[in-house]
Amino acid sequence: MSKLTNEILVSASFNTAFGGLAEIRKYLYVFFLG
Repeated sequence: MSKLTNEILVSASFNTAFGGLAEIRKYLYVFFLG
């Protein structure tokens, strides 16, 4: 049970990190193109 929780937390943190990078790239595109 705790292993599953750890995997969920790790995957959630990775998704947050990649989502943050995508947001930064989106804002950079808007900044340079806008």
